[in-house]
Amino acid sequence: MKTEMTEKDKKLLMILAIFVIVVCIGYWGIMPTMDQISAINEETLVQQDLQTQNEMKIMELPMIVEDNKSYEEKILKARKNYYDVMTSDEVDKYFTGMALDYDLYAYDLVIDMPDESTTTAPYQYSEKAEKLAQAALEAEEESTEEEPLSNSEESLEEIGEAEEDEEEEEMVVDNGIYMVTVTQRLGGSKKKCQKLINDLSNSKEKVRVVSYTYSTTDELVGNESDYKVKSQNVLELTVEIYMCAATQEEEIEDGSKE
Repeated sequence: MKTEMTEKDKKLLMILAIFVIVVCIGYWGIMPTMDQISAINEETLVQQDLQTQNEMKIMELPMIVEDNKSYEEKILKARKNYYDVMTSDEVDKYFTGMALDYDLYAYDLVIDMPDESTTTAPYQYSEKAEKLAQAALEAEEESTEEEPLSNSEESLEEIGEAEEDEEEEEMVVDNGIYMVTVTQRLGGSKKKCQKLINDLSNSKEKVRVVSYTYSTTDELVGNESDYKVKSQNVLELTVEIYMCAATQEEEIEDGSKE
């Protein structure tokens, strides 16, 4: 049996072929181009935002430079009375020399060097301490007023708090201040020992007299036939000195002087 294609069948095949060609052109030709155009438009918007941010930063640059100068001046003024950062040998030499300057005997010296920068709590009756206590009280009241959460919500909140704590830890900036604890046993007249304590207590430099105690030791002076007992005052003194790292400007100035 022989079948012949009618004119209608030919038209249908022609329409189908055209449809297939259009679909292929649209899928492999037009759609990739449209995706590329969309990606280019998104990248253009990103670059425009970046350009705007950079222009804003350029405009703010003079103000930032002035602020940095002001901060540097404040830092230099704040660290004026701090000790320079010293090694344990330099601390030993400094305090041994101080004892000799006051005509005292240096029996022994214990130095506790820091591993990291230090922070100190404010005086309990100061304005700063009151503000910190008030902020802690407000935070505690807010936490008690919050509604109880389900287990899933609590776990999510704990995760969020842990992430915030990690971010805060990363944001902590080294203040460059180091505390060294020095304990000395000194011998000499009580008057000279007391003068040393008074001078350290009234010093403009960042030093704190932590504690001191007096005691006496007796020793025999002379030979077996002619000797006498000599009493010696002994001062056990513990102080804290605060050292501050030099700023970049100071390091540059020191380098230029050398």
